[in-house]
Amino acid sequence: MSKKLKNYNVLVKALDNFSLVSLDINVLNKKGENVFKKIKESSAKIFYDPYLSFIEENKTPFTLKTYNTAKNWKGTIEYSLDTQNWNEWNGTEISSSNDGKLYLRGTENAAITGDGAYEKYFVLSAGKKIQCIGNIETLLDYKTVVAGNHPTMAKECFLFLFKECASLTKAPELPATTLSEGCYQNMFIDCASLTEAPELPATTLAKYCYFNMFDRTALKKAPELPATTLAEYCYSNMFDRTLITEAPELPATTLAKDCYRGLFQNCKYLTKAPKLPAITLTSGCYAYMFSGCTALDDPPELPATTLAGECYKGMFSGCTRLNRAPQLPVTTLANSCYGSMFSGCTALTVAPELPATTLMNGCYTYMFKGCASLTGQIHCPASTASDSNRLDLRAQIPANTATVVYDL
Repeated sequence: MSKKLKNYNVLVKALDNFSLVSLDINVLNKKGENVFKKIKESSAKIFYDPYLSFIEENKTPFTLKTYNTAKNWKGTIEYSLDTQNWNEWNGTEISSSNDGKLYLRGTENAAITGDGAYEKYFVLSAGKKIQCIGNIETLLDYKTVVAGNHPTMAKECFLFLFKECASLTKAPELPATTLSEGCYQNMFIDCASLTEAPELPATTLAKYCYFNMFDRTALKKAPELPATTLAEYCYSNMFDRTLITEAPELPATTLAKDCYRGLFQNCKYLTKAPKLPAITLTSGCYAYMFSGCTALDDPPELPATTLAGECYKGMFSGCTRLNRAPQLPVTTLANSCYGSMFSGCTALTVAPELPATTLMNGCYTYMFKGCASLTGQIHCPASTASDSNRLDLRAQIPANTATVVYDL
């Protein structure tokens, strides 16, 4: 006798705190029919350990303190060496167990660092390879996490949290889907041993939320960035000076001021750029986005039809292997929109056509400065060009390379 299966609440224990995207299962009735084909994330709960674990890979003891050796949070943080016996932590130096284990949990916190002050960050000492395992939100309020909810995150709640933690080899999970202003700003800056980023599932961003997040880490692969509506400076300098070779997809079509500014700046191993589908740009949105990407030789297409001030400023500056420029079909420009766009692109041999008929202040300033391999003519048909804009374009071209021709 078969019974119809329905109204199942599936509870899934996440092993090693992996995020659940979907779970494929087969539940067959007597006829061999699949009763359930897929259980989605919305119908399942993920259980995290009610604490954040710091584990030294070589079982070597280590210490932890805040840089200012003070309690910088308003609620409480407790520490344990065995997950059974807990003591309150006030930010002064504490030691791990002899085999290199330390556990933290918080209650009634909305921020751990915050207030724009970098001297509140965590300092890990003595250990050489330390993994931080678990849900970062357990530092805020582990009881809320255990209940399956997200604690409130205040402005800059994890600002600079792991700054200069050279021994950190694994980052904690960051499962929040709605972020606060500057919440992860500079969170892992100068973590020289960090090679892998946590998943970033958030779809509701905030100003500066990922600003400079992985600057000067050993990150080799960028995480997915699924948000389609951005916020001011949200991804600015996020991967600056990392080791990534390929950019993540950037599906957003609704941009914000300086949202991608310097995103891949100085990523010297980046060889492939992502598609940039936005049609309407915002001030500084792509400024310096690939600046200093010395391995990048093929630029993305730029389909935007509405520009904004400094939108492409310095975008490819210092890309010394860039051998071709993208088409620039827009005919109405904005202030400084192309300023320094190809500055220092020494392998660039042919400039793009510049069909714009309405120019703006600084729109071509230093656009081709230092482009020593340019040949041929750069045709500028704009009849409304001011003398300063004409001189900006002409003066920057290295001697004995391309020439600039204007329609008078």
